[in-house]
Amino acid sequence: MNITFKEFLLEKRKNPELNIKLTPLEQLENIKNQYGERNIYVRFVSIPKLGHNISYGHETPIGIYAYPLSYVLGMQMAVPYQSESRYIVVFKVLDDANLWDVTKNDIGEIKPKLLKAITKFISPHTLASLYPPSKDITTSKQLWDYMYTCIKTDLYTSKQENKVRNKKERSIMARNILVSIGIDGVTENTSGFDVIHENEPVQSVFFNVSKLKQIDLIDTQLNKINKITDKSNNL
Repeated sequence: MNITFKEFLLEKRKNPELNIKLTPLEQLENIKNQYGERNIYVRFVSIPKLGHNISYGHETPIGIYAYPLSYVLGMQMAVPYQSESRYIVVFKVLDDANLWDVTKNDIGEIKPKLLKAITKFISPHTLASLYPPSKDITTSKQLWDYMYTCIKTDLYTSKQENKVRNKKERSIMARNILVSIGIDGVTENTSGFDVIHENEPVQSVFFNVSKLKQIDLIDTQLNKINKITDKSNNL
């Protein structure tokens, strides 16, 4: 039987003796034991929805940002961003999702596609002003940095009042470029690469919610694993 989060809360109030008193970290350990760690990700949000707090404006593509479960457990939940949020959304990335793992430098397939997509979004004038992409681009970080150099140059503004809007536009353009070549998400599950953002050594961003399946929701104020099986996936 499918239940919504609201129905779960009502049931909890009716049957307090059924509540399992576990810390959020213990709940995540239980999830690991049940689902494993492969393709399992964690988001910290203020509203109990997977798609809440869509991020932009940090010189990163707009999307759904999350941490791999293994990283959250290893950090004892002391992750750099929003770890004090009330809700913890746990989801699985479907096996058929097309992900760019930027910790791997096998860019032979993605490099020509991304460079071609950049020419469709960036003005010829901007591209002509930059050094042309060459064989020097051999790593995921170099390819990522080239994409963002093109975007920042193309959308540069010297007006202070436009800088916030400009950051959002850059985030949207980065997402659109990646989505245009069929990328469902970008993963950086190992530290030491600093590709997506230098202040977040481990993180991933997802663009296609149809490739994500929410499997659990933890309300840190209830100390309870909340099973979410609503068909809408609460997105």
